[in-house]
Amino acid sequence: MSSHATDEYEKARDNIAKFIGAKSSKTIIFTRSTTESINLVARSFGDLCIKSGDEILITASEHHSNLIPWQQLAKRKQAYLKYLPLKKGWQLVTNRPAK
Repeated sequence: MSSHATDEYEKARDNIAKFIGAKSSKTIIFTRSTTESINLVARSFGDLCIKSGDEILITASEHHSNLIPWQQLAKRKQAYLKYLPLKKGWQLVTNRPAK
């Protein structure tokens, strides 16, 4: 039974990889929740790729659980957390002049 469960689990990973166009099913990671996933990305990708002085961009409407990992990453890496403004209807303001 456990062998069958493993086979089905790996089949699901293969299907998801095909659906999203991943190069390999080995790049698919299952987590318990969106919050856990965001924390994992901030701690792995963020710690690996963000450097002092970099800017981390999030929208001004982010849920608390998506805000905290990026705040913590910015603090750890001495990066800047910047908020993208939204127009009415939750659309990004795309024609902002460069600062």
